[in-house]
Amino acid sequence: MGQVPQNSYLLIGSGALARHLAFYLSSLELPFSTWNRHQNSSQLVELLQKSNRILLAISDSGLKSFFEKHKGYSTTALWVHFS
Repeated sequence: MGQVPQNSYLLIGSGALARHLAFYLSSLELPFSTWNRHQNSSQLVELLQKSNRILLAISDSGLKSFFEKHKGYSTTALWVHFS
C-alpha cells in the first residue's frame, strides 16, 4: 500500500496564539515550521513553498496585505487565519 502524504504546517506569527498553536502541534508530533516578521523574509518564501497548511496567527489588520503579497508562493496550500 502507498503511504498517505503527511501535511507540513507553517505557523506564522509570534504572539500568544502562535505560541499555543506551536505547543499543540508539538504535542501531536506534527511536522511544522514557524516564521514571524522579525525573521529573514527570504526564509519565508522557502517555508511557504514546502508547506501545504499555512496557519496565519497574525493581526487582522495585517492579514490582507500579507496574504496578497505571499499567496503566490504557495498556491495549493490551505491557508487558515485565526481571528
